[in-house]
Amino acid sequence: MQSKEQNRAKPLANLPCLSDIMTREVVCLFPHQSFSEALTILARNRFRHLPVIDTDAHPLGLLSARDLLRTWTHTPQPDGLTVRQIIEPQKLPMLHVGASVSAAQDTMIQHRVNCVPIVDDSGRLCGIVTVSDLLRSFIPGLTVVGRSQKHRMTQRKDGCVSPHSQT
Repeated sequence: MQSKEQNRAKPLANLPCLSDIMTREVVCLFPHQSFSEALTILARNRFRHLPVIDTDAHPLGLLSARDLLRTWTHTPQPDGLTVRQIIEPQKLPMLHVGASVSAAQDTMIQHRVNCVPIVDDSGRLCGIVTVSDLLRSFIPGLTVVGRSQKHRMTQRKDGCVSPHSQT
């Protein structure tokens, strides 16, 4: 009789690696940005999580909508806080861009998170994988666009950093 791990590993063995399914254009925050900036960016983009990175694009944490809600309800003057003061101090689960889809699934389940930052060989953020990305990867015949594009991190006018395609 096979264990649950063995049964689960078989269907996932033929799935693509994370570079095939990850979101490459990641909207990010810097630790010095304000509560208001974070709230605006999160709401404007309709995201539930935003990676927080340093100036070299190394992930420092994740800011969630739940973090902002908790701050809003428990802090008299949240506008005076920075992202660094809001994010939960915890070990951030990250995966390498070449990791498997099953590694992302296991990481999300183990750490009870809905997204995982994806880093390159230098430890710089190059993408993010969400539960939605994983679910889409399970649908046969679904085309993933832009797999072969190279990306670089650039600072946008709103203070966020995101990768953009190089031509």
